[in-house]
Amino acid sequence: MKYLASFFIFSLLVFSAFGQKRELMEIQYITIKDTFLVKEMEKLIQDEVNREPDTTTTDKVFTENFFAKGLGYVRLYAGGNLEGDTLTRYYIAPSLVSIKKEAADYVYPPFYSYVGGRLVLVYVPVLENVTKFNFSKKSKKKLRKRVDAFLEKPRDMTFYDMEGNVAFKDKHFRIDYFRIHDDKYIYILKNKPPIVIRDPL
Repeated sequence: MKYLASFFIFSLLVFSAFGQKRELMEIQYITIKDTFLVKEMEKLIQDEVNREPDTTTTDKVFTENFFAKGLGYVRLYAGGNLEGDTLTRYYIAPSLVSIKKEAADYVYPPFYSYVGGRLVLVYVPVLENVTKFNFSKKSKKKLRKRVDAFLEKPRDMTFYDMEGNVAFKDKHFRIDYFRIHDDKYIYILKNKPPIVIRDPL
């Protein structure tokens, strides 16, 4: 009888929680206190600033050094499924990708910070597995402005159809530059020094 009553109470709490209208959340500024993580992000940023342009390709993300121009920010993913003596796992990567106004809430990070003068978007996948984030429009707009400050300025672009007629115009056109390598995995261990694994270019 005791277990039946507990199950009934638990069911009421669950249905009550899901029956309520989800409150809108604000994307929060945080201070990153893990000194080893901060140093690795600073190294990542500096490596990008000092990276030599690749003249063997026509891909603008490699032929131009955006970080040396003050552009670019860092994406940080914290946590995950941990095994053995791993206390924390981080994934950090340089980014030159905008967040679109129409993007779903899961595209936005719950937290942001600054390291080495660069914006850091902080994602916590384990939280996303537990709850669904619903951010306020105001909060998302503020974050988009923070991201935009580290990207190329949008420009007017006119697009034409096959016949050479104007198809449409975009007054806020911006190219997103995707990087698929040169990121880092950082493992903070219980009784051993941290391990850093970097994807090569």
